[in-house]
Amino acid sequence: MNILVINVHSLTNAGDAALTLEMLRQLRECFPGGQITLAMDDPEPLGADARVIGSIMHWCKTIAHDGRSVWHIRNLLRFLPASLISLIAYRLFGKRFFPGMSSSQRETIEAYFDAYVVISKPGGFLYTSGGVGLPFLLTIYTIAFAILCNKPHYMLPQSIGPLQRTWQCWLARWALNRSRLTMIREPASAREIAAIGVARDRWIEIPDLAFAFPAASVERARAWLAQHGAICQAGQPCIGITAINWQAQNSAFNLQAQYEDALYEALSRFAVAWRARLIFFPHAVGPTVEQDDRVVARRIAARFSHCDVTLIEEQAPPDVMKAAFGQMELFIGTRMHSNIFALCGGVPVVAIGYLRKTEGIMSMLGLESFVVDIRHLTAGALLERIEHAWPMRAKLRQKIQAAVVALAESASQATALIARDLSNRNG
Repeated sequence: MNILVINVHSLTNAGDAALTLEMLRQLRECFPGGQITLAMDDPEPLGADARVIGSIMHWCKTIAHDGRSVWHIRNLLRFLPASLISLIAYRLFGKRFFPGMSSSQRETIEAYFDAYVVISKPGGFLYTSGGVGLPFLLTIYTIAFAILCNKPHYMLPQSIGPLQRTWQCWLARWALNRSRLTMIREPASAREIAAIGVARDRWIEIPDLAFAFPAASVERARAWLAQHGAICQAGQPCIGITAINWQAQNSAFNLQAQYEDALYEALSRFAVAWRARLIFFPHAVGPTVEQDDRVVARRIAARFSHCDVTLIEEQAPPDVMKAAFGQMELFIGTRMHSNIFALCGGVPVVAIGYLRKTEGIMSMLGLESFVVDIRHLTAGALLERIEHAWPMRAKLRQKIQAAVVALAESASQATALIARDLSNRNG
């Protein structure tokens, strides 16, 4: 059985890497002997576990010499029409015709033709961003291409929305009503998918796969932290932090300086009051400079002159990162999967939400009062939540540990739902 996985972004994001590895583990379990191909925006070999090829997005967006992402206009104007011609030839005449494509681009399109089933990787890529909405349009195209190839399409646990444009709602409704099953990972997305008119029998709520992703041992995590000078002494709590350059990734957001000021001021006041060590983690280091968390972390960390701050530059494998986050006393995270990693270790989290998925995930654990929207972030609002969490951290730890067990169990069944539906479809 040929399984094509689409909308895989990059292994340089620890959250994406964890989702990809957990997805592969589950697919291997449910489809032993299946031939898995990953269509990636940032192709990186995965050894014998899966074949990796460039995605449709990969051929339309590239990385410039300065590390920034830019649209590849020539490929947009040539590759996309050529792919449509290939699709028409395949569906109407059963022919394989690839006009003007390179061998690598042809490999991407042939992967769709050869697939028995097409699966969208877990994540969150259907939402309104700034500009004209090209990323959304291309993402829908990758899904529509599978549907128009007459391949059964499934989406592993997703966040959907917010969708603020009528044409985006229409396209999402068209694609998701024609997919076999879409898994929704939090309540806000469930409300969004229902609101845009996706039939109720086309979606189901399943927690984020990162809950099921196994962490490395405590010993490996502590050794990695020690290697980077992040050793927490008795009486000095370690506070984990992830920051994001959201303005560089989403042109609709123009409050990056306010966000960084609020983080610095709140962390500074808390660290002084409790003699805490602040540890900035590189949850994402690429593939573009806009997506590299270290750029923001360096700026914020450089402002501290009176606190104990550790800035970790090297990204560990995702299982080690997950275990390391679990060694913190408190976690203040902007990256959603960094928060999930910490929560899986029982660590109380104060989350900064840059998309609604963050509040949705936190609400599943009854922790919505510990979320602040990045658009309304101030030092006072952030410090208020930190000071609320800090004295009750032992009680929160017990609550979190009990909740994540059930979420992990449910998340571990995601690909089994696909296997069951395929069996019913063919039976």
